[in-house]
Amino acid sequence: MTSRTLRDRLAAAAAFAVVAAATGGAALNAPAAAAETPSTTASAPPPGQRSLTIASSPEKFDWRRATVDVPWTSPRLPDGSRCPGGRLSFERQTPPESDFGVAQRGRHRIYVRKVDTADVTRDGQPDQLIQFNCLTSRSTVGYTWYYVVSFTKVSGYRGKVNYRPYVRDFVTSTEFVANAKWVVQGIDARYGAVDVRQSVKGARTNPVRRVFRWSDRRGLIPNRPLPVHPEADRAPR
Repeated sequence: MTSRTLRDRLAAAAAFAVVAAATGGAALNAPAAAAETPSTTASAPPPGQRSLTIASSPEKFDWRRATVDVPWTSPRLPDGSRCPGGRLSFERQTPPESDFGVAQRGRHRIYVRKVDTADVTRDGQPDQLIQFNCLTSRSTVGYTWYYVVSFTKVSGYRGKVNYRPYVRDFVTSTEFVANAKWVVQGIDARYGAVDVRQSVKGARTNPVRRVFRWSDRRGLIPNRPLPVHPEADRAPR
């Protein structure tokens, strides 16, 4: 499946933020190259928090209205503020056909969408390429982060099998500001790899095309670092 261009995705996310401002089982773990399948034992959520979302199959997991523990704590955004982490409950964005979910934390909005599906980890099971946007509500400044996630089986009511997502590895990012230094123009998942096309301010040639191939020991390995701005491949913490 071919993903939309980043220009379309960012325009959609920005439009969602403006409209919203005007109208007033295992969790996602921290990225790890060789992540083990999380425990299938369900645990009670902390007081006041919603339970993590499960689905009857990976294909039916709806990120647009899921409750997940996002894979970062409080990374700094370009404006100096910090993106809130922890457990987030996303709500389906409007219009109804939107493929984004959104969660509000203070003056920050976090968007999520499923970009693509493929057996990236080569284990015979479908993985998903997931996009998170963390933006300030007023200025829509922030980052877009891409992750590959897998699904683990969890026991449900009367032995019914359900599924929860967990992070396999971080891929790369987009700087979401005016005159961004690096931008993902296109990203696709396929068997054993993720293909990325990026524009980089100051690079000798654009766009920069890279392939992130899966290694069972080291996770996703790019065929080359991003020129000028290798920090684009640094996972948020």
